[in-house]
Amino acid sequence: MSSAEVYDTESKQWSYIPEMTSPRSGVSLVAYENTLFAIGGFNGYTRLATGEKYTPDVSAGWTEIPEMLTPRSNFATAILDEYIFVIGGFNDRFVSGSATINYVEYYDNESNEWYDAASMNVSRSALSACVVHGLPNARDYTFLRRNNEIGQDASNGNP
Repeated sequence: MSSAEVYDTESKQWSYIPEMTSPRSGVSLVAYENTLFAIGGFNGYTRLATGEKYTPDVSAGWTEIPEMLTPRSNFATAILDEYIFVIGGFNDRFVSGSATINYVEYYDNESNEWYDAASMNVSRSALSACVVHGLPNARDYTFLRRNNEIGQDASNGNP
């Protein structure tokens, strides 16, 4: 299905927005920086690595974003440290035996590129993910902190 709808909290009604360029099921939608991203999914024949974005008041329709590194459907998305993370999912093209994957990657909207992230220990599909703010040690587990520490070590001459 390529149609999309948005909910208006003031009028309490759903309305259509322009259709996506590619029909998708098992797609993941995430809103980030006033833009709606439709990522991955299944078109009835194959798992998709493609994605597209729609920014109301700026664009008349959906525009493509670069392809993910791994095609997938039925995966989780979360915004963490200003990146869109895609987590796990289903991919029957590259995986022998199990079609559930443990791969994680993230999209940098500023550079318009996808990057590899650490894979999960267990393959998961049809999952959810969230970011919990306010945990006393939450910063210890964030992606940017690890990147900053790696950068600091490298600047000190430590690999």
